[in-house]
This record gives sequence, C-alpha cells and structure tokens, in this order.
Amino acid sequence: MTSRTKKILAVTVSTLLTLLLAELALRVLDASTSTDFFHVMRNRRNTSEKTRLKLVDTITLSRHDALIFELAPGTRGEFQGAPLAINDAGHVGPPVGPQRATPDTKRLLVLGDSNAFGWAVPYEKSLVALAAARWKRDHGAALEVLNTAIPGYNTFQEAAALKIYGPEFKPDAILLVACRNDAGMANFLHVPSNPLALDRSFLVDLITVRIKSALRGAKYRNSSTPKGLGKVRNELGEDFIDFISPEQLEKIPPRYRERVGREAVMKSLASIAETAKSFGAPVVVAYIRQGGEDPLAGPMLARC
Repeated sequence: MTSRTKKILAVTVSTLLTLLLAELALRVLDASTSTDFFHVMRNRRNTSEKTRLKLVDTITLSRHDALIFELAPGTRGEFQGAPLAINDAGHVGPPVGPQRATPDTKRLLVLGDSNAFGWAVPYEKSLVALAAARWKRDHGAALEVLNTAIPGYNTFQEAAALKIYGPEFKPDAILLVACRNDAGMANFLHVPSNPLALDRSFLVDLITVRIKSALRGAKYRNSSTPKGLGKVRNELGEDFIDFISPEQLEKIPPRYRERVGREAVMKSLASIAETAKSFGAPVVVAYIRQGGEDPLAGPMLARC
C-alpha cells in the first residue's frame, strides 16, 4: 500500500467517523431536547400574507395531552386558497383579553373542527364570523368570540378545549359545531422521535430541510409534521378519520380508544354539558350534514 493510498484511506475513515459522530450527536439531541430540527415553523418572521401554507405549517404539539395539537401562534399566509392569520394566543379571529371590553359585552366560546375553523374561506366569511356579525346586528351589543376550533379535532378534544379555555374566558354561551367525523381519530397522533430508527438519516434530513428552507425562503413548504406529531392518515388510513366501527376500534392504539367512537362522543357531550353548567352557559349545537351515510347524526342530536 502506497503512502498516497494510506492518506486517502485515512481521510476517508476520518470523514466517515466524523459523519457517524454527527449522526449520533443529532439523534441524541433530537431525543433529549425540544428542538425541532426537521420542521420549519411558519410565523411572522419568515412568512408573508402570500406564503402558501399546508396544514402541518399551521399546527404545533400541544402541552395538553388531551388536545394532542394546537394552532401555531403567529402563523400567517394563504391556506387552502384563503388568507389565514393565527393570533398570538393560537386561535383564528380577533384576539380577546382576560377581561371583557365592557361590562355589557357578551362572550361566545366556539368548539369544533375545520367547519368552525373556517376551512378555505377568509375569516370574515367563516361560519363563526358570520354568526357573530348577525348576533351583533340583531342584538346591538358587543360580542367577543374565542374560536378554539381546529381542523381535525374530534369531540373528545373539543370537550378538553372547553375545560382548558373556558374557566378563564368565562363564556356566556358555547357553540359546538359538529359533524360525522367527530367520532373519528384526530388528524394527528403523538409520535415520539425514535433515535434508533434505521430507515432514515437524521443528518441527511437536517441538511436537506435547511438547504431547501434557505433557498426557497417564504416559498418553502414542510413535508414533515412538527416534532412529536404524526399524520393519522399515514398511521391508520383514511377510513379512521370518519365514524369508527367496533372492528376499527381494535386497531387503534390503546391510549386513544377512549377518545374515539360513538360512546366517546356521548361521554364528551356529557362532559361539555357539565363544564358549561359550571359557567352557567347554554350550549348550542350546530350539526353539519355532509352527505352519504351519517351514523352519528341521530345519536348526537338525540343526546342534545
């Protein structure tokens, strides 16, 4: 073996060892810190009103286990062809403070999924904004709205949202916007990082994401979900988004089984009613029929 060959071999080995150590270090950091190396959060610093957003750009892992995910505060751009601006509290619509604007101001707390969120329409044309505008017109009084609706939420998450946001907001009324997929799985699941996964290179993924983000700027679009989340469609399949059958329930991870299915919806409705009672607030249910078989409509409306 010539000296030149030895030098080439030494450089090759040292380079491979450096890359291996970098890979190991990144895996350890990813597992031991909250830093998200593979998802670029979209906020006012790196977006504009024209930035095209995907659903994964608008959410973040929730600190509340029952919610799983929440809207990412400060996100703005164009979502499903319509302008979207998530306020600093992590909700759509005008921000509301801890105190009412005036003693006569009424408060409405909204629970729901993409229908109440305002999927593919500007906020001012959303169901919630139109309902609020009509209430103000008919009653001539100020109305503050806290819209906790998030695409992909089910009734279990909506009941949890009321328990979390209701005590501070103290609503005078609660609007629950329901539909047939409220008995299905939430759009995203908790999926902790696996530092031992051999089907990917953390180093390659990091370099790829950062280079694409730097080159594309505001036009960059995430392909991965925020850290700690995974798409339920990838985990379980499209059929688990709508009504869950007893057979499907057996395929769902045990920790989520009490959160889905008709029985879970009924328990969540009872929870919403009990929580609302503690505020002295009535609950109005708006059920949106979406065509086709709807096995949830009858039981839900009968319960209400």
